[in-house]
Amino acid sequence: MKRKLIAAIGVAGMLMSVAACGSDDKASSQDPKDRKEDLTVWLMGEAQTTWPELVKDVNSEFNKKYPNVKVKVQYQGWADKVKKLDTSLGGDKFPDVVELGNTETMQYILNGALGEIDLKKHENSDTWIKGLKDTCSFEGKVYCVPYYASARLAVYNKDMLKAGTGSDELPQTEDEFLKAMDQVSTELGKKDKRASSLYFPGRYWYAAMSYVAAEGGQIATYDDGKKEWKASLSTPEAQKGISHYVDLVKKYNKADQTKDEQDHANVMANEKAAVIYGQAWEAGSVTTGDNGNPKLEGKIATAGMPGPNGKALPSFIGGSDLATISKSKVQDLGEEWIS
Repeated sequence: MKRKLIAAIGVAGMLMSVAACGSDDKASSQDPKDRKEDLTVWLMGEAQTTWPELVKDVNSEFNKKYPNVKVKVQYQGWADKVKKLDTSLGGDKFPDVVELGNTETMQYILNGALGEIDLKKHENSDTWIKGLKDTCSFEGKVYCVPYYASARLAVYNKDMLKAGTGSDELPQTEDEFLKAMDQVSTELGKKDKRASSLYFPGRYWYAAMSYVAAEGGQIATYDDGKKEWKASLSTPEAQKGISHYVDLVKKYNKADQTKDEQDHANVMANEKAAVIYGQAWEAGSVTTGDNGNPKLEGKIATAGMPGPNGKALPSFIGGSDLATISKSKVQDLGEEWIS
């Protein structure tokens, strides 16, 4: 499924909510038409390129109620967004609303950078998926709103798989899956020594942490008594998962093993990989967009990634949340814009 469809379903159908009554004392005591502040919103580039009409419609709806509030949407890139945000929060020019990757939210919650969200202002908050809401929650309070999300799974080239194994169906157990990857590696190696049956980048921590979870390990554990997080990647379970992932990278990645996953869909588009572990929407990225290969249309499929111990590999969630900045003077407007 392509990212545009995933986003449309996730944003419009499942996670967006409608504003209820006034945001706080200031909003309830002041005529919305008398509000004349600016509202600065940081969104990631996907909103500009993939669902610009949604952003336009949100601003239009918001300005019907607040005609004199100027909404300034500024689009950011993933590579430098965190650095820019940290710098801005240290000064007096910062966004009022910010999009955060749902693996980024907790650090900003813990350092007090995000404003608390009032669930009563989001009519369908009781239907939010728990795994998404959890990325915004700490000690019984909620500090952001789920925006969109996707699960990681196996994205594979059916022709390459069939050429090596005789079948274009991805095996469901890891033993069978790795046997298939060995067969595909042999077949690919006849034509291209740099093509990988299973393309796992060495610096792909989302994938590595999936294997940690598969072996019963955790990134960190929280001590309710001490109110402290304790790193737990040194536990035997976590180390077993990391070692398993490293072994897969060394055995099956025939390209540069020091890279991260940022361009793994492009690697598949260039027919240098039979299988990647990616977001569901990345199947569409392989065949469409500036770096996609339309010749592979109909040849790219998705399936659950087999994991150790006869179970499916736990999926490390990906996606974004929307939050207000705690020291913003227009938090109430920011939260209503998010709604």
